[in-house]
Amino acid sequence: MASASPVSNKSFINVQWVWNASPNPFSKSQNIEWRRYSDVENMIIEKAFTTGETNAILDDYHIDFKHSVQISNDDIHKQRPVKRTVCDKDDRILREERFLPNPVPPDRPFGGQYGFISPFIKEVVKDLNLTKKQLPSKDKTVVPMIVEKAASGIIEEGSEQHEQVWRSKIRTLGPFCLLLWDNPFNRKLTKPGTILYRGAKLSADLIALFKDDCPKDPRPWHSFQAFTSCTRNASVAENFGNVLFIMKICLAFTVDLTELSKYSYEEEELLFPGVSFTVDIMEFDKKKNKHLIYLTLQQRHDKAEQHHVYKNAPQPSYDPQTPPDTSAYISAALVLGEALGSGDPDAIAAAKAALDRVTADAHASGVFDHAAAFSGSVLDRVASIDDDYAVAGAADCDGHDDDWKKLDNANVLYSLSDIDNERFAILAQEKMFTKFLNFVLALADDIYLIPTSILDRFCSCILPRVHHNVKCLSLDLTSMERILRVAEYPYLSQLKLFNFNQDICSSYFTDLPSTTFSSSILTKLCISLNTLQDCLSLLDGRLKQLSTLIVIVHGTKNHSTFDHNMNDLPNLKCFSLTYNSIEAYGAQVIPLLRRMSHLKGLILYLSIENRVVFVDGTRLYNEILIHMPQLLHRLSINDMQQTFNKLQCQQMAYIVNYSCDTGTCHIFSLPFSFDRLDYIGVRFGPFETRILHWNYTIFPIAEEINSFEFCISVLHFCNSKTKQFQYNQSHPIVEFPHLTSLNVRRADVYYVEQFLNTAKTYLPRLTELEVDYDNLVTVTGNFTRDATRGNCAKVKWLIFEITIEYSRDVHVTFLRCKWNYFHYLNKMNNKNSSVFEDRVRVNQ
Repeated sequence: MASASPVSNKSFINVQWVWNASPNPFSKSQNIEWRRYSDVENMIIEKAFTTGETNAILDDYHIDFKHSVQISNDDIHKQRPVKRTVCDKDDRILREERFLPNPVPPDRPFGGQYGFISPFIKEVVKDLNLTKKQLPSKDKTVVPMIVEKAASGIIEEGSEQHEQVWRSKIRTLGPFCLLLWDNPFNRKLTKPGTILYRGAKLSADLIALFKDDCPKDPRPWHSFQAFTSCTRNASVAENFGNVLFIMKICLAFTVDLTELSKYSYEEEELLFPGVSFTVDIMEFDKKKNKHLIYLTLQQRHDKAEQHHVYKNAPQPSYDPQTPPDTSAYISAALVLGEALGSGDPDAIAAAKAALDRVTADAHASGVFDHAAAFSGSVLDRVASIDDDYAVAGAADCDGHDDDWKKLDNANVLYSLSDIDNERFAILAQEKMFTKFLNFVLALADDIYLIPTSILDRFCSCILPRVHHNVKCLSLDLTSMERILRVAEYPYLSQLKLFNFNQDICSSYFTDLPSTTFSSSILTKLCISLNTLQDCLSLLDGRLKQLSTLIVIVHGTKNHSTFDHNMNDLPNLKCFSLTYNSIEAYGAQVIPLLRRMSHLKGLILYLSIENRVVFVDGTRLYNEILIHMPQLLHRLSINDMQQTFNKLQCQQMAYIVNYSCDTGTCHIFSLPFSFDRLDYIGVRFGPFETRILHWNYTIFPIAEEINSFEFCISVLHFCNSKTKQFQYNQSHPIVEFPHLTSLNVRRADVYYVEQFLNTAKTYLPRLTELEVDYDNLVTVTGNFTRDATRGNCAKVKWLIFEITIEYSRDVHVTFLRCKWNYFHYLNKMNNKNSSVFEDRVRVNQ
């Protein structure tokens, strides 16, 4: 096949060249059957056509553009008409060659189980006379030689007739395939639990073979022997063939082609050769008229030749002086550690199942028979692993210790706990692994409990050996008692408790007097509370050495009638309070803050309701700041009714909005250092001063707007009043480089346009969008407008108040969206600085 140089003209993807395949191609009476050229041929032809060439040269034919015919290179009398067609970019025929062919050989339907290394690659390694230390990923000095052979082989292959026997390709295509297979620059282990899809057109006989595999126990392993194109988008794969493969990854190497492909909306993922699979479930979907075949993918080894692909390689030997190869086991254990760290239940289950299978294979083959005889340091052992076939970081021993440090400590301990080897036990018990132990699995906004089997192993085998090193524990209340009773923790200085709820807490704290909870050594406390009364209880003198207190108050009602100790807090140096919907600002917050005369750091995020006046600079200074003479950084402002003149360090900005009988005032120090801003209403600084140019007094210092935009990650924009403005193309684009969550559900369509139009606002990290569906349809032109697709391309969570049906255009606009994932997110995060949201009732 002739080669095509890389081109960047994206219009190529919308053009398809076809040739007349009719028996009599020049007959005017017969129906014409047009067949398309392959992707590569199409690109060669289109490149020649657009660059003004008179002919396009293919292997056996050339295209005469002047006469629009295909002419045989061997016989000029063999000619067929050709034509150029312009297709819609979503035309399914354009990609059938990529996604439709059966991914397993028809003569051996499941490809056998060659495992990670196919016979073809093995023969290539032999032909190049390489040792196991000379693969490109470990010895980059051989890369130029292999590249040269690959280039020569491709050129030679393009001028010869294609052979049917794969062995004939070893010398010509072998080096190129070796680079693809053992790419030193791109080796990615896909996250366990990832789902990939692929359509295929299979015969009834082949479908029956897949079906026969389902009830077998144990299920036989088969493999894909070629680079196989898949997609993470089910709707793309459903366009092809009569079968839909639904493949769940347990362990597999893949390459994400989304950023490289001209068809980025397909979300193409390329499977490496040798990925093995089992057939788990098979069913027929009447609605889609397709057979659904569910596969589990796992990188495995050919047991008959495990780890021995090299010329004259010795057979397995477990001499006590020669450490057995446990790379597959260690790899699976580390993948389990990563899965535990991710908190994904599906990934954990898949990784655990893979580890169980590898463990059974290892015991059956005698790998662990001589584990106690391992010699040398741990890093020496890791370096000796035959990492040509290892996964999850075992491919490169350089820096391997650092890779292990990056894993969650508790996960590493668990992964290594059943390896009966003293060296690994020593490594696992080093202080860097046991100083901080986390037993909480966090995923999004949920907390998951540690499985009982894992907890049992920690309590029986691990904690009794490492308790003397532990300084910090993160626990949930269901496992707290077991873990704390296992052993004494003499150096424990931090205890983080999760899943605090009323039912669980009552089993520990019911009927206990408040004085029971005290500490003479606690210096820092971060806590979420239901009411401010709970905060007052904590500060009644029981925490005598407390110097830093960070409080988030979620509730609004105070039912307590207790009288609290209101003495000063001389040891408290840093205080942070986040309080939404507070009504007792004057009665509770101000008296509390006045007790903290020795503060050096103060962070306030307060939403104050039902007041008749705003908290301006004068009130802030007289009521709070004047009572804190040791504050290191006081707040200041240039204007806002001249009330901040007494504060002369930091700059301040504010936003004031009125709607009907309600007023809202935001005051915040600059640079803005929180990661969210709620209910900012109609007057929004970046749009006013840089796009609409309404009024610079809203943000008194225009240059400080950059500080606001460049730190915010969560933005809730609320304004339902219609505004019409003439947009000036010369105004600069507003950029929010860190904004990940945007809520414009209660905003006018004009502001939705301001945010989503890439010509006006740039949102490179937006992953969560809550919006009114009708406004979204309008702004995106029913999901067909290119100007809005840039800011929507990375959105993973699209949140509406209604249920909708998704068209192809919706999927193209929101490429990465997790469909049917709808919920309302309530998040509250704060960093440093002070923010007041002050709502005032206005008399008409």
